[in-house]
Amino acid sequence: DDVHRLPAVDEISVAVVVENQGNRPESGVTVTLSLYSKIDTTPVRQEKTIDRLGPGEKVQVVFSGLRPTTGGVRNIMEIKVDPVPKETFIDNNQKLIYFTLG
Repeated sequence: DDVHRLPAVDEISVAVVVENQGNRPESGVTVTLSLYSKIDTTPVRQEKTIDRLGPGEKVQVVFSGLRPTTGGVRNIMEIKVDPVPKETFIDNNQKLIYFTLG
């Protein structure tokens, strides 16, 4: 897996784009971001809810105030979108991102 190197900062914000690839509107779509590291294995979680997402529509969700472990330690960010009713293709509902700071 690729490990991205980011500059040393105290906090980060992450913008996640969620797309409704189906043919009907969805509501109450939950997006969860979990952040943990090799040293601090207890995840910090933030959850956002998209009120409404029309067919083919994209919505950006922003998670802020995230404080990754610094000093070159590998951080793991997991982003999940809960499946909606009757969703059959869920392979693209989760993303893992590995990164270090500094």
